Parts: sequence; C-alpha cells; structure tokens
Amino acid sequence: ADVIHETVATVKALWAMLGWPLNAVKYAKEGEPAFVKEFLGIEIDMTNGTARMSKERIEELRAKIQKYLDDGKSMSHKRVRSLAGELSFVASVVPFGRVFTRSLHKAYKAGEDGVPRFEVLQDLRWWHEALGIFNGLASFRQQAVLPSFHVATDASRAGWGVVSPLTQEMACGKWVQEELEDAKVHHWEAATIVLASELHGEQSAGGLLVVHTDSAASHAVYHGQRARDPQMLNLLRVSTLMQMRMGFRLVTEH
Repeated sequence: ADVIHETVATVKALWAMLGWPLNAVKYAKEGEPAFVKEFLGIEIDMTNGTARMSKERIEELRAKIQKYLDDGKSMSHKRVRSLAGELSFVASVVPFGRVFTRSLHKAYKAGEDGVPRFEVLQDLRWWHEALGIFNGLASFRQQAVLPSFHVATDASRAGWGVVSPLTQEMACGKWVQEELEDAKVHHWEAATIVLASELHGEQSAGGLLVVHTDSAASHAVYHGQRARDPQMLNLLRVSTLMQMRMGFRLVTEH
C-alpha cells in the first residue's frame, strides 16, 4: 500500500510539473489506488488474484434467499426472474454456481405465475450455504500446479469401468435395470465419471481428479458446467456435491 501511495504522489508531482490538470471530481469519485477494488458488489483483489463478493453483498443475497425459502408454496414469475438474474451474475465469482441456477432459469422461461418450489428451493439452499464457503475462490490468474490423480473411464450398456494407469487400480460393474431404462450411452459415460469421483475423490483431496473419457458429450457437460438434458444435469449436480464434500476438483479430458 505504501508503494502505491508513493507512486500516486510521484505521478501527481509529475503532472503538476508538466502543467497537466488533475480531474479532482473524478479522482475523488474513483478513490485512491488500492490492491482491492469493488465493482457492482464484487471485490477484485490484485494481491492474490481473486474476485469475491463483498460481505455486504453476501449478507444482502443470503437474506433475500432466506426470504424466498421461507415463502409459501410458490413464488411469482417476476421474483424468480429477478433472483435468477442476480445469481447468474454472482456465479461468475462462485465456483459451481452456474450449475445451481438452471432451475431458476427454467422456471422463469416457463412463464408460469407460480413456480413449483421443490427443484428451485433445492438450488436456493445450495446457494445459501455456498455463498459462505466458495466466495473468493474464483481466480483470474494462472493457478499453481496442483497435485493430480488420473483415471480413465468407459461405459456401455453392458457395464462401466474405471482404471488408474498409474496405480493399476481398476473397478467395474454392471448397471441395474433402472439405470438401463430411458438412458443412452452418454448417460452411462457421464454416470461412470460420477462413479470415478466416488472411488477416487478422497485420494484427490486438495488437488485435481483428471478423468479421461472418450465421450465428447460427457466432457462437454463437465467441462462447461451446464446441461440441458435433465439426467445429465442431475449427474453434474451430484458430481459438484461430491467435489464440495471431498475437497477435490474434477477435470475431464477427451
């Protein structure tokens, strides 16, 4: 901070020497240079290269979410649309946030006056908790190399398999009848990635679990953190909750 203020003083002196006027009104509005600047409720921290919501913004959002959670059996279309917009903006600095805004967007796009609560409230409960856990973890700098554990997965109607090339650990199994109904190959491939997370998540705690898959559709879902297919979206949510519980980050490669 001292270095910043010394630099500012030097620049001011230089401008004065050159006869360049300082816009006092704009300078007062922008404030002194700092390592942390707030923009639309988001604090940009140049010291550690992260973006986070301000404490005031978190308290405001959690209070608003709690009010929605305490409301009746339905919420108006207008209120859902408003909250969906706010959380979509906040998702830019809350890891995994995009996954848990899908139900809100789906609800307001449906154009209903009253939106069924179950799916929406599930996502709102996640947000209410996550705002206090994941805030400040969104980085705009290249991260240091994290330890990683690699596995390869494959699946078909006959069953699933997960193998670690490094340790030669292997697991496989068959689907139960319920998992075969109304499912396609990309569903089984995506489900196998969830199984890999369950099997190797603890080994990857504090680092990356890198899953190599030959399914382009599954990779697109996990890499992009979005899905239109309800089954794929549910698998993505399960995977996200596993990462929260076990403390690892899932990365897929195709």
